[in-house]
Amino acid sequence: MKQNDLVSPVKGWVTLEQFAADGARVSFEKSNTFTLAGATLIAKAFAGEAADMETYSIVTSSGGPRISDCDGTAGFTGSPAPTADSSIYRQGLASLSITTSGPSTTNTVANGTTVASTTAPSGSGIEFSMRIEATARVSLGSSELRIFTNGGTANYWKVTLADVETLTGTAFADTTWKVSRVPIADFTTGAGTPSWSAVTGLGVFVTSTAVGAPEIYLDNVFIYRGDLDTANTATSVPNALATTIITDRSRSGRTTTSRALYGANELVGETVYLAGLFGDTGSTLIGITAISAGVYKAIGNTLLVTWSLTTQGG
Repeated sequence: MKQNDLVSPVKGWVTLEQFAADGARVSFEKSNTFTLAGATLIAKAFAGEAADMETYSIVTSSGGPRISDCDGTAGFTGSPAPTADSSIYRQGLASLSITTSGPSTTNTVANGTTVASTTAPSGSGIEFSMRIEATARVSLGSSELRIFTNGGTANYWKVTLADVETLTGTAFADTTWKVSRVPIADFTTGAGTPSWSAVTGLGVFVTSTAVGAPEIYLDNVFIYRGDLDTANTATSVPNALATTIITDRSRSGRTTTSRALYGANELVGETVYLAGLFGDTGSTLIGITAISAGVYKAIGNTLLVTWSLTTQGG
């Protein structure tokens, strides 16, 4: 965007387009909120008080800190120990594969230090992807997702997989990924005195049924923050997944368009919940938008983020 493109009030519009190898297309569109700093830059450009202003970068975000990408097993304990499966996964490079030693047995898979101490503010949720190959082999009411705090495994919050089904309104289905977001208010104390101000790790407690040992895959566990800042006072995009310098700009009539393309090997399996447009060589957040349902970039797909700024009159 150049100074002389800005001749009247501006409308911002964000489009996220996902393309599969077979040509299928999924699109999401939403208007943005202009930040106070961005509005100041635009106003100065209107008044001729600023030098040429270009959009500089587009930043995408998951909306909260990741507890674990589940790409590896370092630090995880269990009997049997979990493995990293690079053939069945939903995000990144692999998933955490968990089982038990046989029917009617249990396994506690745990890592109390997958992430530096981080906070899950009030209103947040824990989002995770889980796939069960045969649900008949898992006692859902006696199996738990655990969130460890305080840098170890002595203090943790828990939620049973049966409660996950109830809270999300959908059941686990054989050989199918289920993406769940459980409000932190719906976790209960599992042991010790856990604190949502000091989240440091995760675990899964599995109880198998008499049918046999289960196969469970866990992937991409993160905090979806309940205090996402998309007001006009925002100055940054937290927990960025990627920052892309804009090299593709165009103008048609009153609309200036900036684009960022993420290839098949970028943002693999990530879900975009926030996006921001920066100007002033990347130092000023111009506009920001939240995507409440998220846009999941499926494995093998490309994602095109287009930010259009349109002046409304002359």
